[in-house]
Amino acid sequence: ENEQFSQEQIYYSAEDAIVAALLYPLQVQKAVQYGLLHHCETVEMKWVTTNARIEWAGVRVDTRKRDRTISRIGIHLEKLKEHISSEYGIQKVQSHKQLKKFFSSCGLLNKFAQEGKVSFCKENLEKNAGLHSAIALLLAAKKASTLLSNKFLSPDFIGVDGRIRAEHRQLGADTGRQSSRWPNVSGLSRILRPLVIPEEGYEIGEVDWSQVEVGVAAAVYGDDEMIRMFNSGDVYSAMAQHFFRDKLPAEDVDITGHAFKRKHKALRNQMKSCTLGLLYGITPVGLSLQLETTKAKAATLQNLFMAMFPQLQEGLTRASVCGAIRGFAYTISGLKRFRAKNGEATHWEKNWLTNHPVQGSAAVVFKTAGNRLDKLYQQYNARIIIPVHDAFIFETPLNTLETVAEKTSRVMCDTLQEYFPVLRPQVEVNISNPSCWNKDGDGEELDRWIRSLNELIENLGCALKTKLQ
Repeated sequence: ENEQFSQEQIYYSAEDAIVAALLYPLQVQKAVQYGLLHHCETVEMKWVTTNARIEWAGVRVDTRKRDRTISRIGIHLEKLKEHISSEYGIQKVQSHKQLKKFFSSCGLLNKFAQEGKVSFCKENLEKNAGLHSAIALLLAAKKASTLLSNKFLSPDFIGVDGRIRAEHRQLGADTGRQSSRWPNVSGLSRILRPLVIPEEGYEIGEVDWSQVEVGVAAAVYGDDEMIRMFNSGDVYSAMAQHFFRDKLPAEDVDITGHAFKRKHKALRNQMKSCTLGLLYGITPVGLSLQLETTKAKAATLQNLFMAMFPQLQEGLTRASVCGAIRGFAYTISGLKRFRAKNGEATHWEKNWLTNHPVQGSAAVVFKTAGNRLDKLYQQYNARIIIPVHDAFIFETPLNTLETVAEKTSRVMCDTLQEYFPVLRPQVEVNISNPSCWNKDGDGEELDRWIRSLNELIENLGCALKTKLQ
């Protein structure tokens, strides 16, 4: 450790520094030319450090539980495959050809038609689960296969300290949003999340913005009614209360958003589908599939929904038309996404020309908040371990969890309001089960799913014995 650097190493490092110094003013000039300097200086350059610290920290994995999980799922999967093969003649549960042949022989193929094609996706299988006994088994087998193929379960990615250090891609999406790979920890299934555990002497917490993209869309496009609904606390409940006011009992028109969500979940979900469809450019066909209704009814619902927000509708139209003419869309910080060619915009381009100002601006707020949290956490020896879309998962020493969660909430709300003063943001705090990463404090989801898989296998064994008798 006392050895000096060689002359060659010193020369190489010096040349690196010289080249970087020569490139910097040229890069600044280019950033100014494209109007990106402010975004780079206030968001991305700071996020480089934050992102590097996230990668360096990594996440700790419960390797014993992981190994047991792999073994148990593998055993159950083989039994499922064997039964599906012997009973239904389907040798490969992922084979589209074999599934098509099987459901055709059952007279059920038309139930899996989707936009002119046949699809055996999870949603279609779940929708038709009651039509044939094989479907529940196919769903279980497909889910087990998907989980086992997740790179997160591979020991190849775990370091000697028991932590996975994924590659967090700073500009992983065209909108500027973060992504991860090798493995994709930010997209980890809810079932596998309990395998992420804190370092000894630490606890895990999560803080998530509530419905932030709807709020950002309302503010970006200046829709006063949608802003009012967002600020009410639960935007989808507020929408449903307004949209279905003539059909609701009088006492439910003015109840709180959380109470409405419990009593009228289906109506709230319709508003959620309509909202996200409006922001992401979903067609009536796509909406009809989500809501399991006809295309005509979906189109009518969509039109009536859009009529509630005329300012938003006008803003989306203007963003699409103007963006196509000038050749790009931009976020609140100036980050631009350019069209590849001139001329009339395609349907796909119109979608991202209206969506980029929303998704991209939400990403700006997210990274800015993350940069501030990265500095704040150092006071508590805490750290961001996983950034997930609109949430931060953090690891903090024992007895600091509530304090760090409260300060995280404040930073996230203040940052969003700083960019969009008209919004009154809220966050969801999950610290009820700090022994692992989980959804809503549910650390038993993995164990519960494996138990359900085990029960399914046992039921198959009982059914086989009865059949033989």
